[in-house]
Amino acid sequence: MMPMSLTMDVLTKETSLSDVNEASIGRTRQKTSLSNANEASIGRTRQKTSLSNANVPSIGRTRQKTSLSNANVPSIGRAQQKNRLSSANAPHIGRTQQRNRLSSANEASIGRTQKKTSLSDANVARVCVSFTDYRDSLWG
Repeated sequence: MMPMSLTMDVLTKETSLSDVNEASIGRTRQKTSLSNANEASIGRTRQKTSLSNANVPSIGRTRQKTSLSNANVPSIGRAQQKNRLSSANAPHIGRTQQRNRLSSANEASIGRTQKKTSLSDANVARVCVSFTDYRDSLWG
């Protein structure tokens, strides 16, 4: 009878004292449920995900490159003026158009070229005289 009571006491102590042995159980619980109180480590992760919306300076730098660039008109305007040929940049565009269209305002320089080509017909007499003199010098 004596060994039976010793065995019962040992079993009772192992089962009931395991509830008092919170050291090993507490470690597991701190990893699962008590981690909500450990906001230091969780807060770092949450700030990267959800609280980053409050961290506008770092987000704003990326947003200014994408969506807020519409407010950055000076840099966009330069590209648009090159693409759209905006009417505000008319002096620079006009120079290119005058070169392509031979605009009537630039008739002074165009007229000089036309005089060199069309007035060469009046210079035919002198060419013929020179050719006649050269031919006569060959055949006497």
